[in-house]
Amino acid sequence: MDYFFIFGNIASIAALIGFVLQIHGMSNNLTLRDTVLVTVVATLVFWIYFYFSPKNKISEKIKSRLSYSGRYRDSRDLQIDVYEGEFTTDGFSPIEVPIPPFEAAPDVTVFRKDGKTSAHSASISQVTPDVIRFSVTNSTAFGTYGFRARGKMLSLVGAAAAVGN
Repeated sequence: MDYFFIFGNIASIAALIGFVLQIHGMSNNLTLRDTVLVTVVATLVFWIYFYFSPKNKISEKIKSRLSYSGRYRDSRDLQIDVYEGEFTTDGFSPIEVPIPPFEAAPDVTVFRKDGKTSAHSASISQVTPDVIRFSVTNSTAFGTYGFRARGKMLSLVGAAAAVGN
């Protein structure tokens, strides 16, 4: 769905360029043909690139800017760690998603990745310091979800911390 919105933005820019060309009276058959041809070729290249390489540098950069995982400080200067992830539901079996170890069970929120809201969605059935269990009770809830866990994570010490740095 993200690519659909990106394509919509590219198409809007192309339409704006065509509109500006027509306003200034520069639109003749040759200019119009070239604009349409460039737009079609750019669109085809865009879709081929993202279809055959969905985990390319551009999409990874976009996703990394949308991730809020990391360490934060609240208004009382207490450290709060945030971990984000995603999962897909396509059946009624519970799904267990591992998370980095927290000191205690974190606060977890779940949301649909496509932005749709419905009466039925995936729910959190159990939260432990290192696993979240999600469940679905209705087929209209099938889809891809994101989640955000907030709490205090355990810190790496010793040899494991040196390997991570």
